[in-house]
Formats: sequence, C-alpha cells, structure tokens
Amino acid sequence: MTQDIALRWGTHELMGERVTDPTTGRVGRLDGVLEHVARATGRVVLAEAHMRPLDGSGRVWTASVTLLTRAAAPSDAS
Repeated sequence: MTQDIALRWGTHELMGERVTDPTTGRVGRLDGVLEHVARATGRVVLAEAHMRPLDGSGRVWTASVTLLTRAAAPSDAS
C-alpha cells in the first residue's frame, strides 16, 4: 500500500549553522529541511537536510537530518 505524501519545509535547531554530515564527512551550512509527511496521519516519514558547502566547491547536497552535528568553528591560522 502506498501512502499519499505531502512535502513541506521544516525547521531544525541547527538551521543556518555550520554542521558536519558524518555520512560524507563534508562540512556545510544547514540551509533547509524538506519534510515528507503522510497526509493521513500527519507523521513525518522522511526529513532531508539541504546543505550548502563551505569549501567553495558550490556542490550542494542532501543529508539525513538526524545524523547532523554542529561543526567546530574554523581556526584562524593567520
């Protein structure tokens, strides 16, 4: 049986923060969270984090919201 799914933008405590995606090892800024919601129950069945890179590559990616951790601030090596 398939579920009828709706999409909505969600929030997260790390929104706009520098975070680490442990799956890829990349560090980026959490730009948004897209939630997949079952219409019948209102339950979030999947939440995808949309990440902006901080390495200058321009290669955005998605990650699991539940795995993200706050990244340490870069050291100022001047």
